[in-house]
Amino acid sequence: MRPRLGLVLCSLFSCVLLSQRAAAQSLSFGGKGGLSLSTISFDDPTLTASSDGVGLVAGGFVGIHLFGRLGVQGEASFAETRVTVAEIVHDKLAYLDIPVLARYRVFGTTPRWRVHALGGAMWSSLLSAKETVGSSTSDIVDAVESSDVSLVVGGDVEVHPRWLADARYVMGRDPIYRAFKAPSFGLRRGWQITAVYRVK
Repeated sequence: MRPRLGLVLCSLFSCVLLSQRAAAQSLSFGGKGGLSLSTISFDDPTLTASSDGVGLVAGGFVGIHLFGRLGVQGEASFAETRVTVAEIVHDKLAYLDIPVLARYRVFGTTPRWRVHALGGAMWSSLLSAKETVGSSTSDIVDAVESSDVSLVVGGDVEVHPRWLADARYVMGRDPIYRAFKAPSFGLRRGWQITAVYRVK
């Protein structure tokens, strides 16, 4: 099974699992918003990329406590990737990100200053892609893959019973530009730093 299809099915299964177990398990949900600091990694030494400003991240999450210190969390969010390629090309890519993450409490027992480690996989669907060279901006949706899969690692800190600070690193596994066929060309990299508000 292709990784993208597998991750989509995993996401759907997780959503069903969350809804079915909500009555018996500790359910939480809320919203999040913050910043994306992104770049693109190339193996080709003639190509370089760097972060081109700060992008936005906004979305929501649903999570359940499974047992002990372990929980699982599904999310959906809008995320921007802004990069400069070869010093003259400025790309702005927008994605719908759907991560499925394990959430493990490292320490803390009260709803204040609890620290959790996060890890899992993320499926992303391209929403828009713009490229600016000099004063000219064009649509490059046809030159960018419509979806990709990433690994996600990070953590969060509960600073209030309803507020959390979340930081995570995204490591893309699929090339995002169709112009590059080598398996490790054009991989998404970067940090997402968000404030999280838990409704429940």
